Amino acid sequence: ETGMLLGIASGRDYAHIATHYQDLANLMDFIVEENGTHFIDLHTNKETLTSKPVDSQQFANFYQKLSVVTTAAFFNEKGKPYGVGDRDVLDFFMAQAHAREVNKISLSQLMQHTFHKIVVAHYLADSKQLDQLVSQYLPHNLSATKSVNFLFEIQDADTSKSSGIQSYLDTQGIKMSEVVAFGDGDNDLSMIQAAGLGVAMKN
Repeated sequence: ETGMLLGIASGRDYAHIATHYQDLANLMDFIVEENGTHFIDLHTNKETLTSKPVDSQQFANFYQKLSVVTTAAFFNEKGKPYGVGDRDVLDFFMAQAHAREVNKISLSQLMQHTFHKIVVAHYLADSKQLDQLVSQYLPHNLSATKSVNFLFEIQDADTSKSSGIQSYLDTQGIKMSEVVAFGDGDNDLSMIQAAGLGVAMKN
């Protein structure tokens, strides 16, 4: 009725959003999932992949360089949650994320999986050492952003909430300059900067 389209750009997948924020999701026209790796048109229920997968061998090599710090890594594949690393950190992350039980696998098993975003989590009081390790060893074709302090969201460097929104807009013939975007985390910066009007909010 207003001529506007409403959407959510989230670090989470649609299943989580629909379960935990159902009333809000019911008002939306589209949802950009997993920091731009997919979008779903809620009028057609069609989900579209918009990113390259993370090279699992490359990630495994990177993750091994973080081993001086206690961490865990978590990803979804076809709706199933998988995790590697420290069990206590995995349990901490799953509790913080209000997620179901994770399938624990080894780093070598991880290389047999396909994923477009992977989260590195910790429960350090001070994450400065981990921040430095990520900055030092992260491959240039990957990006690492924080939505909250206890995790890094790692994915293809060309994929972001902004690119996910743009992919959806392309299907509607809408320009990014016509978008108003609101966000409160590091993973929101791309869409705030790209939108016609971007608003950074205090969490």
